Amino acid sequence: MKPNIWKIGFFTGLILTLVFFTGLILSSLIKSKPAIVHSESVDIFLGESQDISRSAQFTASQLKQLVSVDRKKFRVKKLYYDEFEDRELRVIVPTYILFGFKVDKLEVIDNNSENSYKIIYRNSNNLCFYIGNSISGLIQPSTRPPSSTEAVEINSPFINETANLAITKYDRASTNSSISLEFSKVEFESPCTEKDRVITTSEAVKIVESLQYLNP
Repeated sequence: MKPNIWKIGFFTGLILTLVFFTGLILSSLIKSKPAIVHSESVDIFLGESQDISRSAQFTASQLKQLVSVDRKKFRVKKLYYDEFEDRELRVIVPTYILFGFKVDKLEVIDNNSENSYKIIYRNSNNLCFYIGNSISGLIQPSTRPPSSTEAVEINSPFINETANLAITKYDRASTNSSISLEFSKVEFESPCTEKDRVITTSEAVKIVESLQYLNP
């Protein structure tokens, strides 16, 4: 009888020992597991902007820079008046990018005196265009009179109804033709510098009509 009692006691002790050490191991794993904290607003923002960012060919670093100025409040002086008005910077980007083009340069200014962005796209043949908020252009206007000008209507909810693409051409080969967006809250222009080449009008229309808010 006693040997059976000893066996029962032995196995009971073994089971209790295993349960004890299993509890210690699980407790250790739970304590060592890092805490994960999600920001719901950031998750929603990135989820909505992910497809737009991919279409615009942004890297994670470039997206982060643009997010830093999106919806920023700033003050501007009214034209011809000694008054200021409050505005909100909304980052607008193209979702149609020409084949072979990539983001060549991203300029983001985020300080107390200015909030702005400019995205420059270029291909291997030096064709170039840029998108940015309404700030001064990259190319100084030519002093020569153009040989012809043309206005092309644009169908996009992200620019003003009165906006159009202005096509400016010159007789001299030394002066580049240019395409720019007029009367709009977003700036578009091709080429980017005097050494670059201008894209076609049809390509410019597709790019401008593909514009979307980075954060819808």
